[in-house]
Amino acid sequence: MALRFYFRDIASDLGGAGQRWLSTRTGAASVNAVTTTTASGTLIPVTATAGGQALTWFSGRLIEAPAFPWSIPNVATVNLRGLESAATVNAGLGITIEATDASGTVVGTALNNANVPTTITELATTDGVKSQNNITTAVADVPQNGRIKITIIIKNVGTMAAGTATFSYNSPATAAVAGNSFIIFNDDTVRFEEPMDVRAYEIYGSNGYGG
Repeated sequence: MALRFYFRDIASDLGGAGQRWLSTRTGAASVNAVTTTTASGTLIPVTATAGGQALTWFSGRLIEAPAFPWSIPNVATVNLRGLESAATVNAGLGITIEATDASGTVVGTALNNANVPTTITELATTDGVKSQNNITTAVADVPQNGRIKITIIIKNVGTMAAGTATFSYNSPATAAVAGNSFIIFNDDTVRFEEPMDVRAYEIYGSNGYGG
């Protein structure tokens, strides 16, 4: 077993602009975060819309672990869906993984702008996946009630040009041939709080209900 997180399109309980949940549950429908690329750009955090709010993903609070603080483990697999608007854009994907306290303040960095894959390759103009297995992380300790924070980065592959790059997330488990965007850590001994996104039920008649 391992700790798998999906990038969800649910506002984090932290309440900050652009902050989303990392959840162990998949979403219901794919969401596209579209980022404007720039001539000779290098490291651009993904945005909700072109020129819009930058996005970050936070786990819930760490509530169970063998011991505190808990060190973010190595990454077994990271799988990121995306595309670029034209082959001339020269964009790829990267990831930053950080430990935070309960309020979301960063207290350590496990990965800093790491390429996905390690030898970075350019996004295609059609939906596809960039993936990397077995990534060694630096020591980054999450305190009790702390969180994991992840930022997805649009990176240059050669010389970046003006256009857009899209990161797709929040997909159901069966999302298209490209799959979902997720990250798996080599640990199954911890538990984080989860967002409350259960289906709403409606009352039918006097006794029945349905989803």
